[in-house]
Amino acid sequence: MKAIGYIRLSRKDQSKYSLAGQESAIKSYCTKYGLQLLNIFTDNGQCSDTFERTNFKVMEYFLHQNKGAVRYLIVMDHDRFSRDLSQALSKINELKRKYGVNVLSADEPIALNTSDPQIFINRTLKYAMANLELLNIRKRLRNGIRNAMESGRFMQKAPFGYRNRLDISGKSTLVVKEVEAAIVQKIFQDYLAGLPMYMIYDAVKPLGFPNKGNSAIRMVLQNCVYAGLISIEPTFEQQNVTYVRALHEPIVKEENFCLVQHILATSRNKAQPHKDFPLRGHLRCSCGKGMTAGWSKGRKKYYLYYRCIQHPNINLPGTVLHEKFERLLHHLAFRNDQLMYLKKAASCKLKKALNINARQLMEQYQMKREVLSNTEKLEERFVAGEILVDIFNKWQEKFKAARELINRRSKRLMQDRQGRVKKMSELLTYLTSVWDVYEKASWEDRYVLISQIFSGGMKFGDDVFCSGGLHSVFRHTKRELEEKNLFTDLTK
Repeated sequence: MKAIGYIRLSRKDQSKYSLAGQESAIKSYCTKYGLQLLNIFTDNGQCSDTFERTNFKVMEYFLHQNKGAVRYLIVMDHDRFSRDLSQALSKINELKRKYGVNVLSADEPIALNTSDPQIFINRTLKYAMANLELLNIRKRLRNGIRNAMESGRFMQKAPFGYRNRLDISGKSTLVVKEVEAAIVQKIFQDYLAGLPMYMIYDAVKPLGFPNKGNSAIRMVLQNCVYAGLISIEPTFEQQNVTYVRALHEPIVKEENFCLVQHILATSRNKAQPHKDFPLRGHLRCSCGKGMTAGWSKGRKKYYLYYRCIQHPNINLPGTVLHEKFERLLHHLAFRNDQLMYLKKAASCKLKKALNINARQLMEQYQMKREVLSNTEKLEERFVAGEILVDIFNKWQEKFKAARELINRRSKRLMQDRQGRVKKMSELLTYLTSVWDVYEKASWEDRYVLISQIFSGGMKFGDDVFCSGGLHSVFRHTKRELEEKNLFTDLTK
């Protein structure tokens, strides 16, 4: 009679068995009862609560190919087969029904009548005890993870911007990935600058931000790990979420993270920027409410207006406002020392950006080599008959999609590298006032620029703009702006 063996260890197995010990017990059992052992299938590092294990699937395929030839499946102990009571009993019945295979442990006689009610009860008790041990293992694991988190260690898969590493003591920690960290920092900076999430997503996606979905940016902004904090979930004794200082290096400052949480919690119905309405979201009514904007139909054409929702009778013509605002930007000029500083800082920023770009390209090349290597290994395993056709086709499609994605990213990075150099050269050549920057910027960047210059928003009354939040860089222009009736400082 022919038999096969199955041995298993989980990733963090706490049993008394080793793979070698299990194999020896199975071989001894087959020798004792004169069974021909055809093969032993091994799952090292596979969970006990599911049968979606790599070599267990291979074993089932082997039974399918040798249907009727194999009579017994031998395991050292039933908890090596499974620790899930319901799944174990169901799988034993399935193997018996489909392939005529009896599942036996090394301490059970070969003539065991598995249909005997008493045998069924005994097996059920064994699997129930194994299931209980699984639950205890999970409980100990949860407690260990919680203790590690309370000591400041992040115990989950690293979020975008970090990678999982072991420190010198062999314990889990996070290490910053500089290229991805720069993208995370940009997400926080742009949100604090007032940019909506959908615009932030459109800006960082070409840079290599992989997360998808409507909440991708919000999930980054709400992740306290980036601020060097670990959140501890509430328990029966501790009803509230608590935060502890993490051991890993933060990517953003804790005060900026807290400010972002405040904005997320308090911002409601914020005006969305639009290319036709550059002042929407910045312009406020005399009552303090933000003014919205839109097109109003006249007799012969449409007219742009800014208006207050609380005061429908207040309508400001957009053409007049935009013309006045452009004149204001023309007179927000930089001093010579400021121009020198801007050019020097821009050159440093460009150098840093190009270095990040080069590292991103190198990462893409490395990823491409890994995908090609994995593709070759997949083909070798398929030729050797180690994997099924459907599994081969599935992974082949995944590797193909990965190669196409890497090629698209590499192309974008090369274009981005060339575009940055060209754009920076143009800006530095013609930079004399804010208007020079504003004129060449995209409408999204214009929105950010206005929010940086007039941080507290601005109002328009008596044919003049007024604000209490003009950036300190342009303090030297206040007198000239007031003389030309373009701006009034509310801080006086």
